[in-house]
This record gives sequence, structure tokens and C-alpha cells, in this order.
Amino acid sequence: MYVGLDAASPFERGPTRGFRCAKYTSPLPEMLTSPLDSRPAHDYRKDQPVGDDVFRSYKSFYAYDRSDLKSRIESVDDTSPWWRRERVSFNAAYANERVIAFVFLPRNAAQPYQTILQGRSRMR
Repeated sequence: MYVGLDAASPFERGPTRGFRCAKYTSPLPEMLTSPLDSRPAHDYRKDQPVGDDVFRSYKSFYAYDRSDLKSRIESVDDTSPWWRRERVSFNAAYANERVIAFVFLPRNAAQPYQTILQGRSRMR
């Protein structure tokens, strides 16, 4: 998870986080235990287009059966002077589960709104 956007602090605890234990038979090199200055950056300008066969393979990762999302507004919080918060849910594309999302609708902006996504919400 070093370069993943979901990399978490080692002190984060939560019901969806596991843990791993390791027992080393010899000391680890300093480069593996020293602090990191920054995450490596990927320069997408240097990427080359892939062939049609590879593109079709990648495209298939995002294929799904289109179905009714059966979206619902679960609750509304209108107490903020700056936004309206809606807790919404919709059908997931797997295992008969529901996806929960929080939508913040600004009070001082006109539609269409710009979308901002933030993962790992702490709101329950």
C-alpha cells in the first residue's frame, strides 16, 4: 500500500483493517526501517498507448451488468449553514450489498456542482 491512495497510518484502527506480524531472523537494512521522504510519483506523460488487445483486456475489468441502482436518501442533515448533508445508499454491483455515500450539497453555489470524492469516510 506504499504508493496506494488508501495507504493508512500504522496507528489507524478500524473494523476493516487487519494486522500482520513478522519475526525477522536477522536485522533489516536501514533503508527498510528509515522514514520516507515522499511517495514516488508516476509521470503519466511518459506512458505509451497499449495495443487494442491489451486495451480490451483492461476494459473488461470495468464491465458489469447494468441494473437499477435502487438509490435511496437514507437521512438528511440540514443543520449546517454551508451545506446540506445527505446519507444515500444504492445497490452494489456484487453480493446483494448496499453502498453508503455521503453527499454534501453546498448552499452558496449554483448547479451543476463539481464532484469531490474522499475515501475512508469516518461518518456513520
